[in-house]
Amino acid sequence: MEQVLRRFGYRQLGHANKGAALAYQQRLSDYSRAQVIRRVATRWMATKPLAKDFRRPQHAFARRYTSADVTMLAEVDRADG
Repeated sequence: MEQVLRRFGYRQLGHANKGAALAYQQRLSDYSRAQVIRRVATRWMATKPLAKDFRRPQHAFARRYTSADVTMLAEVDRADG
C-alpha cells in the first residue's frame, strides 16, 4: 500500500484524486472502504508504516480450572473408576 501511495503522491493530491487513489487501494488490497480510509488517514498521514500490527493477546484463553481444581477432579475420577 505504501508504494502505491508514494507513486501517486497521495499527500499532494486534491480531494477528488485522493478518492480515486483510495478506491484503487480498496480494489488492490481487498480491504473495505472504511478500512482503507482508516489505515491511510491515521497511519500514512502520521508517517507511520502501514504494516499490520496484530499481536496475539497475552492470555488468549482464560484458564478455567486452577491446579487445585484439576487435582480434585482427578481424585473424583479415580473414586468413580
